[in-house]
Amino acid sequence: MKTSVYAICVLGFLSTSFSLGQTNRVLVSIDWPTKSYENKVEVYDPANNLLATICNDTECYSTSGTFETYAGTYDFGCLTIDPIALPNYYIKIYNANNNAWSSGSSVTVNVAGVDVLTDNGASASTSGHQIDFNVNSTTYCNFPDTDGDLVIDFVDLDDDNDGILDVDEALGLDTFNCHVPALNFKDNVLESGTDGQVGAIYRFPNAIFGEPYDVLVEITEMHDATLSTIDDDTVDNADYLQSRITFTGNDNPTTGVDYPGITFKFTIVNEGTSDPSASLFRIGGTTWDVDGATERRESVRYYNPSAYGLDNPSTLEVTDALGDGSQIEMTAGGNLEGPGFSTYKELRAYFQFLSNTFTLRMHNLCTTYTGSNTT
Repeated sequence: MKTSVYAICVLGFLSTSFSLGQTNRVLVSIDWPTKSYENKVEVYDPANNLLATICNDTECYSTSGTFETYAGTYDFGCLTIDPIALPNYYIKIYNANNNAWSSGSSVTVNVAGVDVLTDNGASASTSGHQIDFNVNSTTYCNFPDTDGDLVIDFVDLDDDNDGILDVDEALGLDTFNCHVPALNFKDNVLESGTDGQVGAIYRFPNAIFGEPYDVLVEITEMHDATLSTIDDDTVDNADYLQSRITFTGNDNPTTGVDYPGITFKFTIVNEGTSDPSASLFRIGGTTWDVDGATERRESVRYYNPSAYGLDNPSTLEVTDALGDGSQIEMTAGGNLEGPGFSTYKELRAYFQFLSNTFTLRMHNLCTTYTGSNTT
């Protein structure tokens, strides 16, 4: 996991609830462990309109390629129920070489929390094999819809319908019209405490280019994990925070002990001091490359975020750990491993905090894995 962080200079979030009535939430998940470049899935509505084409974005529906593995879940939000024409929706599954999908492949359609269709792609072809499914659950959608346009917020590209896309107003931090400087995590020094231990505080000087700010990073908690370096600038992107953490054990938080991991507190301070900056009131960023196998999945937990999000499609699973929005967890789905430092959009999460300080935890969900893992 890598973290890139931005200092934010504008506000702009609204939320409200809107009952969508006769609609069901629909998710379509695909898992292609090999030869993903050969495959695609099309999703259609009752009027035979193409809603989406799902494929490996890097190499989509090709007879040959190099990107073998691909997985993700595409969120269609809330689709209208058509009680007259049943089955009323359908998918078409394809293979560019007119073959069955490779072993272990699957496509799953989930309607209102229930898997209503699962297929292994044995009948995939160049002409497309059609499989019907119903959108007619009595568990109706009731998700936030700020502008009341019947497109729920987390799949609506313009939540408030003001003509400005959400990526320009909110989580797309690099496209703000105002100046949004990225924080550079380089040349840290141990400010206090013992290196790699709880209580250690690291200073990253001149964290915002041309501005008089530093970032203090404090280790506030650690369990079944060791920190070999707070930031490894020799790999991948030196501007990102790239902590080297080794996880051990397979603790389950239901027993009262958290998963192996480390909690970090970040504070933007005035240069050369420990005084939090009074001129920065929102922080946001991206957690990259959240991946891992089923038995050891990487995960990041945000404490009291003001906003968070995923790309669509995504392999990450979102959990409201306490049910009150105070601890939001983004966890690898376990079916997509990025090559080294991966920039796959399916493996990244976004966050914002209404403060000049924030806390997050990097950990591994080692439910059955008994060895160690370094990330």
